[in-house]
Amino acid sequence: MFERVLQKLQDAILAGEYEVTDPHFLEELAAEDLTLPDAETAILTGRITRRYTDDPRGTRYKVVGRSTDGRLLAVIVRIKESGVPLWITVYLEVEETE
Repeated sequence: MFERVLQKLQDAILAGEYEVTDPHFLEELAAEDLTLPDAETAILTGRITRRYTDDPRGTRYKVVGRSTDGRLLAVIVRIKESGVPLWITVYLEVEETE
């Protein structure tokens, strides 16, 4: 359903054409003991699990994927009017147990 959006986010990583909210995104990385490559890997290998449409600044997407060391994490991203993805926040996602 969100394949085109996810592909745009992944292409932006490969091209190095994305922005992060500063300092919030970087603070959240540090608080969760994550690195920028962890967030990149999560988007490159993950999937969009939710779309938030209630923000007047634009639609946000929740991408859930694995970090470089296998932890499950979520990255919240918005695509700016310029077309550049803006990474808003990142956090460890709770693993579902069966």
